[in-house]
Amino acid sequence: MALDRRAARRLLSEVGLPDGFDTTLLVVDSPRPYMPAPLQLAARLAEDLAKVGVRARLRTVASWSEYIDHTTRGDYDLAVLGWQADTTDPNDFLTALLGSESIGTTNRSRYRSEVMDALLKQGRMAADSQGRLRAYHEAQELFQKEMPWVPLYHVSTFTAHRALLRGVAIGPTGIVRYEKVWKAE
Repeated sequence: MALDRRAARRLLSEVGLPDGFDTTLLVVDSPRPYMPAPLQLAARLAEDLAKVGVRARLRTVASWSEYIDHTTRGDYDLAVLGWQADTTDPNDFLTALLGSESIGTTNRSRYRSEVMDALLKQGRMAADSQGRLRAYHEAQELFQKEMPWVPLYHVSTFTAHRALLRGVAIGPTGIVRYEKVWKAE
């Protein structure tokens, strides 16, 4: 999707906000593997939003636990969040991030859709892999249409270790496993 500020300003006008609006952007200075520089990211977002008339004042909280508390309760206008998958099963992150039953826990956008819930249930209950694939594909299409939150980027993480260290396993989600590590002589 290309950046289109003219379209953004037009959409704001269409909803009766030709001069934009004021809002807050919740942020915490707590780097994560998927968001290494949250304050810089929030400042850049505020700058970009201002170019279309959305005046976002940064609202900084003191700790990660306070941040999670605010976002879990829905106590924010805008927030910068991320996700690091620990499994490759689409249900484990689609349900956590988009399922109505996850509101108040991991669905911090508070997105609620009966259609999405039905697709996620269909994916969980499908007897075959093609049925699961179809359901989760449709769920992703619905997400793209309704866009309850905006994916900004995907980070790559790197793991370095000495050649003498053997048995280090890095899973498909980037999680490092040390259970079978040993040092070569």
